[in-house]
Amino acid sequence: MRLPARIEPWLSTEDLQVWVREAPDKSAYQRRLAIWLTGVCHLPAHRVAESLCVSKQAVWLWIAQYNQQGPEGLHCAGRGGRRWAWLSWEEEERFLEARQQAASRGQILTAPQLRAGLEKLTGRRVSLAYVYRLLHRHGWRKLGPRPPHPQAQPAVQKRFKKTPPAPPRSDTPAPSPGAGASAVSRRSPFRLHQRSAPLLGPGPLRPLVGHQIIREFVYGLAAVSPFDGELCSLVLPWVDTETRSLFLAHTAACLPNDHDLMLLDGAGWHTAAALQVPPTLHLLPLPPYSPELNPVEHLWDHLRENYIANHVFSSLDAVVDQLSAGLHYLHQHHEVVRSMTCFDWIKTLSLTFN
Repeated sequence: MRLPARIEPWLSTEDLQVWVREAPDKSAYQRRLAIWLTGVCHLPAHRVAESLCVSKQAVWLWIAQYNQQGPEGLHCAGRGGRRWAWLSWEEEERFLEARQQAASRGQILTAPQLRAGLEKLTGRRVSLAYVYRLLHRHGWRKLGPRPPHPQAQPAVQKRFKKTPPAPPRSDTPAPSPGAGASAVSRRSPFRLHQRSAPLLGPGPLRPLVGHQIIREFVYGLAAVSPFDGELCSLVLPWVDTETRSLFLAHTAACLPNDHDLMLLDGAGWHTAAALQVPPTLHLLPLPPYSPELNPVEHLWDHLRENYIANHVFSSLDAVVDQLSAGLHYLHQHHEVVRSMTCFDWIKTLSLTFN
C-alpha cells in the first residue's frame, strides 16, 4: 500500500481548514485541497490526483512547494506568457497602426496582404495562422463595410447629428421632449427576386438555396420612434405623393396625442407640393446622400435577413404575407426595434426647437 506524502506542519488542522475555504479562485482551491487531502485525510498522491482530476506530478509539485515555502509557496506565478514571440506587443501595435488608415478605407481585405510586411519586419517566413492570431490579439476582425455615397458630406452629417436644422414653422407647436416623440421614416422595396444571405451549416457541404429572377415589387413604409420602439408601418403596391400622404395620415392616427418630428430622406414625394402633412407631424429632411443616418434602414436589414432572404416565393402575395409577419413581430417587440434604431446621436439629440 502506498503511503501518503509527509506535510510540514505550517498550519494546524483548524487553520488549514479555514485556509482551504478562503481560496480566492478555483485554481487556488484545487491546490489547497490537495494539501488538505494529503495532510489531513492521509491520501496518497495518486488518489489525490484522481479526486482533483489532475496529474500525479502536479500533486507532488504542490506538496513540495508547500513543504519548502509554506502556504505562500502555492501562490507562485505561473510561467504563462508570450515567451517565444517574434515581435513584442508594442511592435505589433506599431505594425497595425501603420495600416490602420488603409484598413479604414477597405484596402486590406486578406491576411496574405499583411504577411509580406510581417515577413519583412521579422526577417523570417510566417504562416497565415500567425497573421490571424496577431489580428485576433489586437481586436481586428472581418467587417462588412457600408459603402457611402460618393457625394455624401461627412461634415454635414456630423453637424446634423449635433444641431439639426429647425423644422418649418407651422401653427402647431413643435415637439418637445415632454410633449411628443421622434419618428424616423423610410420606405424599402421588396420583390420576388431576393438575394441569398450567408447562413450557418456543417461543412464541407455547401447549402443549396433556391433562386429566381422575377422583378415584381411591393413597398414597405415604416416610421419608428427610436426612444420607445413604437412602430407604424404599411405595405403598399407603389410609392408616390398620394401613397406617402396616406402613410403620413396613418402615422398621425397611430399617435393621436403626440406632436412628432419625422426625419426622412430627400425622395421627390417627400418634398412634393401636393404632399398632405397632418398638423401633428413636422418633417425634417436628412442631409443628402446619408442613408446611414436613417435608423429605419436597420429594420429593413432585419426583415431581409430573417424573413425574406433564402426564400423562394410563389407570388407577390406570398412576399406581402412574409413581410407582414416580420412587421407584426416588430410591432409587438418594442425593445427589439429600440435596440436597432436608437443610435447614440439620437439619444443626445435635443428635440426642442426655437
